[in-house]
Amino acid sequence: MTPTQQAAYTAALIGEIGGDTNQVYTSYAFTDKHRRLANITTATSARQSWDDPPYLSLHWDSKLLEKLNDKYSLEERLTVAVGTQDEVKLLAVPKYQPGTDENTGEIIMRKTAELVKLWNCGKSIINM
Repeated sequence: MTPTQQAAYTAALIGEIGGDTNQVYTSYAFTDKHRRLANITTATSARQSWDDPPYLSLHWDSKLLEKLNDKYSLEERLTVAVGTQDEVKLLAVPKYQPGTDENTGEIIMRKTAELVKLWNCGKSIINM
């Protein structure tokens, strides 16, 4: 859906349910900006409120997947998770570009270490 189509769809939806489109921002740029800010706030809150257990296992896995915005193109995604015998916490699924001057193993190691540091759970990891 293009930004123009999204704005038209939003306005039509609000009008269909009897709402006033003058009371709502239908601009794609405005909604995209605030969606991104809400995502950052939610992610930060989730990281800060998570209490890591004393013992965690670290797991990572790399997969070649369809791009989120183009189902005909592929990209490498790295799933990084930690867990106990009772629960698993997904830390992130970042994309990365293999075939650069850095080999794939180094990229995976660096991205995994960044996520463990970001989630502040390095001291709890006892195995991989």
